[in-house]
Amino acid sequence: MKNSSSISEEPSFAVELLGWPMDGLRNLPWHLNRVRSVVRSSAHQLWQYCEPRQMGQIVVYPRKEGPLCHFERDSNGRVRVGLNTRPNMYDKMAFQFAHEFCHVIAIHSRKGQLHDAIHCNHWLEESLCETASLFALRKMTIDWEKHSEFSTWENGDGKLYSPSHRVYAQKRIDSALLRLPIEQDFQVWFEKRHQFLRSHPIAIEKDKQIEAELREDYTAIATRLLPLLEASPENWEAISYLNLTTHRADKSLSDHLTDWKAACSERCRPLVLELERLFLPQALN
Repeated sequence: MKNSSSISEEPSFAVELLGWPMDGLRNLPWHLNRVRSVVRSSAHQLWQYCEPRQMGQIVVYPRKEGPLCHFERDSNGRVRVGLNTRPNMYDKMAFQFAHEFCHVIAIHSRKGQLHDAIHCNHWLEESLCETASLFALRKMTIDWEKHSEFSTWENGDGKLYSPSHRVYAQKRIDSALLRLPIEQDFQVWFEKRHQFLRSHPIAIEKDKQIEAELREDYTAIATRLLPLLEASPENWEAISYLNLTTHRADKSLSDHLTDWKAACSERCRPLVLELERLFLPQALN
């Protein structure tokens, strides 16, 4: 596991000054300093379990459309992440950023990656990123209760902010359980949804109804992935190997997982094996 005290290996964050929705808010520098603290805390919940290496700077900016991790670094070699939230909505901000930071790990944390966001297995990365959001918020609840930087932060009602992270995550989980109840057999559900997921890469989806349905599926899958990552959080490092192989348009999920497993270091393969058991149990019999 990564030594979280190795500050030089932690990503650095910059927050763009202009464009944040500030209605009713004052003191822009104060709020943007808090934005930097929130995204740093959100990223730390995942990055602390990854191998020490330099990520470079991540620039956070306000985006009117949905959150976005850019696939190309900017002219200064920085990763850009757009968020769609007010600078005082820390739970929503942390949720969005953890999702995008999981993409950062998958796309930017190792050199030479080949990645195409419209390939038919990209739903798996999106589901893992949704898992990252739930994972990060649940851990941030604990961290913020203990960490002196955050332990006194309050919400608009004058109550400590830290429990809000778990509440936000639980609402997402509860909504997903309406779509995929815990007592429902996952493989039966997944077989019904798999072709839909493969046929609609969210990166190019223009139909808002289909996009909403995709995101509901990602969250439903995330509720089954979350226990795996919470039980073995060191497996977040495996995400950095996800895009080291070519993604063909017709590539099967079995081949996608096999190639990912082959690209992984030995210590990162257990997560892929767990995913094979979850998504392809018949193939392993």
